[in-house]
Amino acid sequence: MTKRFTARVSHHTNTKLGAGDPNENLYRFEFNHQLLFGGGANTGEVEGSRREKPEIAKVSFTGNPALPVPLLEDKFDVEVGQESDFFEVRKGIDRLRELYRSENYLEARLRLHREEQAGKLNVRVDIEAGPKVNLAYEGTALPEGVRQEIAGVWADGVFDAQRAEDAMQHIRAHFLDQNFLQPKISYEISEQSPTEKRVAFKVEAGPQFQEVRLQFPGATKVPAEELEKFVDEANLRKAALIDTKRVQDALTQFYGQRSFLEAEVKPITYEMNPEAGIATVIIPVEEGELYRLENFSFNGNRVYSDSDLANVLAVKPGDPYDAGRVRDSVQTIEAVYRRKGYTDVEVTHVPKPDTDSARMSLEFNIRENRQKVITEVAVKGEDKTSEHLVRNQIKLKEGDVLDPEKVAQSRISLYDTGAFALVDIESAEIKPDPNPDDNQQPVRLSVDVREVKPFELRYGASYDTERGFGAVGDVINRNSLGKARVLGFRGRFDQRAREARTYFTQPSLLYFPLETTFSAFGTRDINREANFSTDRLGVSIRQEALLKDHYILSYGYRFERTEIRDLSGDEFAEPINVAPLSITLTRDTRDDLLDATEGAFFSQAFEWAPDLLGSDLRFVKYYGQFFRYIPLGRPTPIPWVGVEKPRLVYAGAIRVGLAQGLGVQELIPSERFFAGGETTVRGFRRDALGPRNILGEAAGGEAVFVMNHEIRFPLFSIFDGVGFVDVGNVYREVLDFNPFDVRAAYGFGLRIRTPYVLIRADYGLKFSQRPGETPGAFFVSIGQAF
Repeated sequence: MTKRFTARVSHHTNTKLGAGDPNENLYRFEFNHQLLFGGGANTGEVEGSRREKPEIAKVSFTGNPALPVPLLEDKFDVEVGQESDFFEVRKGIDRLRELYRSENYLEARLRLHREEQAGKLNVRVDIEAGPKVNLAYEGTALPEGVRQEIAGVWADGVFDAQRAEDAMQHIRAHFLDQNFLQPKISYEISEQSPTEKRVAFKVEAGPQFQEVRLQFPGATKVPAEELEKFVDEANLRKAALIDTKRVQDALTQFYGQRSFLEAEVKPITYEMNPEAGIATVIIPVEEGELYRLENFSFNGNRVYSDSDLANVLAVKPGDPYDAGRVRDSVQTIEAVYRRKGYTDVEVTHVPKPDTDSARMSLEFNIRENRQKVITEVAVKGEDKTSEHLVRNQIKLKEGDVLDPEKVAQSRISLYDTGAFALVDIESAEIKPDPNPDDNQQPVRLSVDVREVKPFELRYGASYDTERGFGAVGDVINRNSLGKARVLGFRGRFDQRAREARTYFTQPSLLYFPLETTFSAFGTRDINREANFSTDRLGVSIRQEALLKDHYILSYGYRFERTEIRDLSGDEFAEPINVAPLSITLTRDTRDDLLDATEGAFFSQAFEWAPDLLGSDLRFVKYYGQFFRYIPLGRPTPIPWVGVEKPRLVYAGAIRVGLAQGLGVQELIPSERFFAGGETTVRGFRRDALGPRNILGEAAGGEAVFVMNHEIRFPLFSIFDGVGFVDVGNVYREVLDFNPFDVRAAYGFGLRIRTPYVLIRADYGLKFSQRPGETPGAFFVSIGQAF
């Protein structure tokens, strides 16, 4: 049995009409206890055997430690008798180094020795404390933080002259950051005793400048503005004052990438004007000629002709020579050969410049080697799933050439069934080769699978943006019915919904690319703003197909017995049968479902409920959504979270819903549209937008329109801000629909980025506040609003 606690954040955009509120765009955080059990030894994740850690038998300090041993033992905090832990021992060494630094033993050297004998471990720390080093500063004062950094620089050094030079560079960089561009720094080392020395830094900050200008004499073919932009983006402006070689090398590489292969950056000079507060950095450039490609030649190719290979190159004759695009061309040639089974192909290129004409010829040398052909496919590890299923998920058969791309696709295809915890696909040459002299090498494709544990029990707590806190539980059985089939039960209880659902799913397979789900369910949805709850008891069948270009088509039928009551328990009407057909087309290209910065989401959903399918309520319904995300800045690192992504982003959304009862029937409340709240129009409470009944409660409507615009921008550290404008309305009847008859809200929000979840706080204010209305609404939740 495998036990684990898991925490996860998921995002759900409702695209299925009748499966709840179509405006639902929620983020859910779940904390679960998960139990995986059942199956044989060849199921579940591979758990590595745990190597027993030896017990520590002795801890000693040798050499010339200078400090008392009891103090060292206390700081090291590794005791005799405890189980050895490599990382804890390393932390102990780090604590000792900090101790010596705090005592001014900046040149102390510590070496760890581990000796294992008969299952016991002796730990010895050899210490050469060296002299005490007293760092002193004369002249312009340095902040304490800079002094600590210099102590670290000295401790990391090897010999005194190098330490002193590195320390002065550090001091100089500090003053450059403050625009003191001409600091005078010197040092003097004196021995106060055999065990102590003094290092005195003399510091004069000099004048403070207001501006650093760059000049590029000789730059004509590449505009000086472009060079200056590169210097700033590479953070080299002030480096030009202290590390000229780094700047020269970077600009030379910059020119080379733009096909100026003979460009030379001359020694950098300066013009300082302290009175005006202006420093000018002069970077002379000899650009040379722009090299262009002239022709290509190919050697060693037999499978493809010269023209075939030339057509796949990322470069063409007449293009500026670009070493990066030439490398891309080499990789493209290799990929073309590998798709043909030549997985051992070797491609090199030789650039041949003509300095007189500034032209470049490219010679590609190709060693094709033998073509690998699959003559045998071996499958092992399957139990409840069949060998037939595994073979049908593999995109390579006997007689096919070995295509690494198809091997990778086959691995993904097997994992996508959900039936396997591990998939390993390897190829091996068959020896002896029956025909060693021909161009084809027979190979065996070995597919080793490990099925998931058949039973999973998961229970825990949840929080989502629409329903608040709740409890969830799942019981799932995989593979017991064969063909990767899933049988499960899910229960959920929270402030706005109760659900019990059992389901059977046949995952999509290559030979039957439709995911099919049968379910039986009982649910209760609570709408407090409209003062009613909806009880549903029913069954459904749904199929889903993954189409090209990120499109997903799903369609299905459900039959449910629906009963609506007000929250005091009284029935609105007699229970009725609702039985619609539905079809949905979606396309999702968002880069991150939880926090998109680019891409789009598109969905079109239709429902039709005729009486011939058993529906007492006859109606038609449409709901369309489109979300768009546009990055307005470059990706930047996010502290604490540890990822890079754009933080200046435009996000927009539009949602339209239309529904109507057929004949003289009216839609029951559970089939109407509602809007207002943290994911639609944020100046209004949830579901509070639109028409009201005679009791003043939200009545919903036959049509809805919502449009959102927001700018997300960084503030500092892990904090982002948001400015938004939301407009929308709910219309009592479908003929009342008018996208210009809307209510609007504007507001601001705060986003706090953590490694676990994005925390959101928004305050929306109504435009044109009406009598009796509150000025706005405040929301705190997780994830972006849409």
